Amino acid sequence: MNIFDHLKNITTSKGDYLGDEGWNNWMINRYLSMDPDYCEVVNYVQKNTWQMKGEYLYNLYKDLIPKQYKFLKYIKAKNKKEYKADQVEAVAA
Repeated sequence: MNIFDHLKNITTSKGDYLGDEGWNNWMINRYLSMDPDYCEVVNYVQKNTWQMKGEYLYNLYKDLIPKQYKFLKYIKAKNKKEYKADQVEAVAA
């Protein structure tokens, strides 16, 4: 099991919970929030359920999110900014 199996199960299969292997509440929230249609739902849910057991969070999302295929593209930074040592020291002081 990996995170993508869980996401597929939430959005398309709507089957039973697959277990804790590969499940991470934070990553599930992050991937689901990449879709504009799910962003508000995830924002509301994660404020109140960040320490919830995986099975309960799965069942909540399974009931809230409609059964349809969605490509959940992971958005990440394109470049990494380098800082000079004196700038870092000035902020750290």
